[in-house]
Amino acid sequence: MSDTSIDATQRDPAVPLEPDKSLSELVRDLTRDFGDLVETHVQLAKTELKEELSRAGKGAGMAAAGGVGALVAVLLLSFAAAWGLDEVMPTGVAFLIVASCGRSWRSSSSSAVVVR
Repeated sequence: MSDTSIDATQRDPAVPLEPDKSLSELVRDLTRDFGDLVETHVQLAKTELKEELSRAGKGAGMAAAGGVGALVAVLLLSFAAAWGLDEVMPTGVAFLIVASCGRSWRSSSSSAVVVR
């Protein structure tokens, strides 16, 4: 009595699964199965790549939004500093001082980057 529902861990590896198949049929099945395996792996790689690119795009969008937020914050702080200085000096002079401080800060921070 032969039980065909035996799983792979219980079967004898010395006994062929399909003893009636010729060598050419076995090679054909092997190449077909290998082709299916490669196709499945390519589809999996494409899916994983799409997911990774989606995550990277979301991260880039959040970083850009953070940069815009930081720019707006610096702009508002500059205006606050100028209006604060306006209490002790003329408005134009206060804005010139804040602008020159911003300009000197930008030039000193950009000179720290060395490109080779």
